[in-house]
Amino acid sequence: MPTRILDKEKVNLDSLYDIFARAYGVDLHMNSVLVYHGKTLTRVANEAHRKLIRFRQTLEVQKGVSDTDCICFANHWNANKALARISFSPKKEDDECKDCIGTIQVEYDIAYDNGVIPFNLLISLRWLHQITEEMVCEARSQNIILD
Repeated sequence: MPTRILDKEKVNLDSLYDIFARAYGVDLHMNSVLVYHGKTLTRVANEAHRKLIRFRQTLEVQKGVSDTDCICFANHWNANKALARISFSPKKEDDECKDCIGTIQVEYDIAYDNGVIPFNLLISLRWLHQITEEMVCEARSQNIILD
């Protein structure tokens, strides 16, 4: 059976929605598809001008740990653990979270200059969820609670 390739001109919000809706619970939100996997929410966006599909997960960091510890944790993961980008953003005044000090974001990009294979998107998302689950467990062992 030949591999199905989605031509780069056909990569759009509707095609991403269709791909992920077959395997996960999904919603549309502004310019992205929200993919639900267990307790993890991943925003999948098409950055057409850069020919990128961006996966982004945002996890709240609960109070009880310093910003410096979170930055060190994110830097450790960036340098030693994951191929995804991990970053820490301190809480801003207008943030909705009451019991958090900020968020850790996990981002992963897939370029599609020559089109995209839908199955690879699903595998990439599953891989990203595994990375995030491992990161949450390691954070917990360092008393950094991520929700």
